[in-house]
Amino acid sequence: MVDTGAKSTYRIVHNSFDPLPPQIVKLLDSAATSLANEDEALKKAFDNAKMPSFYAGVNHGLAYAVFETQLVYAIFKSWIPMANVEWESKAYEGSPYRADLAVCDDGSNTPSLVFEAKWWNFDFRYSNRQKAAIDADIEKLSHLKATVGKYLLCFWWTEESEFDKGIEEVKEYCHGVGKRSDVIAELVYHDAFTTDWTLNTGRSRVQKGLFVFAVLRIERDR
Repeated sequence: MVDTGAKSTYRIVHNSFDPLPPQIVKLLDSAATSLANEDEALKKAFDNAKMPSFYAGVNHGLAYAVFETQLVYAIFKSWIPMANVEWESKAYEGSPYRADLAVCDDGSNTPSLVFEAKWWNFDFRYSNRQKAAIDADIEKLSHLKATVGKYLLCFWWTEESEFDKGIEEVKEYCHGVGKRSDVIAELVYHDAFTTDWTLNTGRSRVQKGLFVFAVLRIERDR
């Protein structure tokens, strides 16, 4: 997939009391395109494997064992022509933690936008460790200054028939964040593209698989 300017049928910029600025929408569109391009490139590599049967039981796109770092790297590259972007940014002043990505305004070294990234895949329904990792990123973001835009980039893969259910579960999670704390998490953007992955420990391939990219905006209720 190359960026033709056309938007996918899965792309939605959600209605909000505080609409996303056009600059951020452009960054997120670029991120979605860069992920789709990386997925396609990885699939082509598998298609041209020396021994395709060796990879018969694994996912052939970004649903392969790709770490968050690789996903963030693809997004980082796509943003360089568009913004002053930092990878592993020291956005959290006085803290040893680094932010996955940060964007600075022209003439400034202080981030105006900060992004964390997390594999989602709803593992937190079964794994307290995964849920705690997502919660921790949201908590870190929420302590940044109110003037800083704070976003959690989320990734998962699913069957096309389960796509809407996944989006609703993200909204439900956001609602739960607000009920148990003074932090507001709001789904503001999502997109998806087809990807090649397997079921039943590699014994069958999903006919209509999707890789989903969703974005939460984080604020503290002041």
